[in-house]
Amino acid sequence: DGGDITIPDGVTSIGNDAFSYCHSLTSVTIPEGVEMICDKAFSGCSNLENIVIPNSVLAIGGDAFAGTKWYDNQEDGMVYAGNVLYKYKGSMPENTAITINDGTLGITGLAFANCTGLTSITSLIPADNLFVPGSDAFVGVDKTNCTLYVPYGAKETYAATEGWEDFENIVEIIPAEITITINQYGCATFCSDLALDFSEVE
Repeated sequence: DGGDITIPDGVTSIGNDAFSYCHSLTSVTIPEGVEMICDKAFSGCSNLENIVIPNSVLAIGGDAFAGTKWYDNQEDGMVYAGNVLYKYKGSMPENTAITINDGTLGITGLAFANCTGLTSITSLIPADNLFVPGSDAFVGVDKTNCTLYVPYGAKETYAATEGWEDFENIVEIIPAEITITINQYGCATFCSDLALDFSEVE
């Protein structure tokens, strides 16, 4: 019944609907160590306006804070908790570009549903950590005209993974710098799929 809740140390996950529709809840502090806030964990807590989310959180489920004063007070756009992308709120301007950080472990619910202004997505998620996004996460996004930029060497994985494969323009991010180590004999070997210009190499 109290207005304030502090999640105790040692908790690593807050389950689905754990505090949903607790209308008396006004403030919650989530401690370091919590890694997952599940779907609708605080959904419908209409008076909840103060939330502390630590950087340890790796994933936030769909509608985890929907219907709270805190959520309603967030500006339209990307909302991050530490390194985690969890929701886009409000209308999206034309020619919007977003970045999905490499620590993101899931995109659920209607995260980008009907974001027709989205023309560029840069996903920093490496191929070995790539997940299947929720079936409605990108529904309504123009996957013909929205370019998906992915880490160098990850294009094939994205193109073969459900939920990402629908993007028709998947482009690898070219590294800004490449370091080549010359051995004791003054030699080095480097192989690239790309055309390289060594005209200004020191």
